[in-house]
Amino acid sequence: MAKKTGKKVPIYVDTVIIKKSTPETETSESHLWDIAQDRFCRKILDDQIIASDILRYYADAELGKYVDLDNLKSEKTNFFGATLGNPFKEFRVDIPYTTPLLDDTNGYMVLIVFEHKSDLGDFVFIQIYAYMHLINYDKWQRAGYPQSIKSSFRPYIPIGVIVYCGDEKEESKIVSYQDMYKNAIPEFLRDFVSQSKLIRVNLNKFPYDNLPGRPETQAFVETMKRMHDGTLQDNLCSMLAHFNETTIGPRINDIIYSICTYASSKLTIGADEFEKIIRVSITGKKGNDMAENLKKSIADEILNQAMLIAEPKIKEEGRIEGIVEGEAKGKAEAILNILQKRFGRVRKGVVERVRAKRDPSVLDTLMLQTLDCTSINEFADLL
Repeated sequence: MAKKTGKKVPIYVDTVIIKKSTPETETSESHLWDIAQDRFCRKILDDQIIASDILRYYADAELGKYVDLDNLKSEKTNFFGATLGNPFKEFRVDIPYTTPLLDDTNGYMVLIVFEHKSDLGDFVFIQIYAYMHLINYDKWQRAGYPQSIKSSFRPYIPIGVIVYCGDEKEESKIVSYQDMYKNAIPEFLRDFVSQSKLIRVNLNKFPYDNLPGRPETQAFVETMKRMHDGTLQDNLCSMLAHFNETTIGPRINDIIYSICTYASSKLTIGADEFEKIIRVSITGKKGNDMAENLKKSIADEILNQAMLIAEPKIKEEGRIEGIVEGEAKGKAEAILNILQKRFGRVRKGVVERVRAKRDPSVLDTLMLQTLDCTSINEFADLL
């Protein structure tokens, strides 16, 4: 039986959702689990070295002839609510960078907006187009709305880059705003409709044995590709061992943590198994220290994702049946979500016994134990 514990599992509210919520997406489990992928991509692409490699080797080689790819500056002020008002408070750009034009004497800067997409829709341009122009509008507003190009104000030169994993045969390519209309715009009107373009980077077009860029960039791309084609779990140990042999300095720890934490939200591997993988892949004191720290990070990530899924149910059940009852039901669902994510279909008897629990503190203990169990049978024995 699960024992009571003084440790209370918090109800997390994820503050990094970059898409505006709709009633349809608020309770979508697949949408919520994909937040982990968005967060992983955002963290990795916020590394200027990796971002530079993606632009230089995976996007368009011509960029390097005109844009200074060695001096990207991450723009942290990418929320619009403070200056543009309430309608824009929930919008946040994935990863915006600014960098100079090469051989420019007029003071213009290039704005490069990275956006990761799990599912590349036909109308993604609307989102990226809005982001780029909102950033320019925000800059213009901060400058006091200058009206003349003779002023010192210089709007950014915007470039949008979408990073995704698609069909291997689908080339990375430049797409135009007008592509959304499927040639429906009459020839006369085309000059009056935006002809802005985006760079689409399909990571799957690059073969495993010939990934360009620095080792950390290769690790990011291989992780994304293997997660997409379902081979990450079988190759994670050898990937980490190979990556650990590279000479990229102290940044390696953060990148390994990011890869493993992301993988934990997608693969059927528990925190204990990840600890073993790290100890096998990275030997010595470094591996032991990393394994201990990583186990906690992975546990936090799994709990975060599970509670994010359960949050709407907790609120709804609490409204109907009371706070304690609602919290218990929500946490029971979070436990079942974790079990399903780790072990697949959860048999009826386990579902019923979990949902029968009414004490939130007991459910807190069970939730933590879901991270250490190696099988659904082992978890069932705790009930």
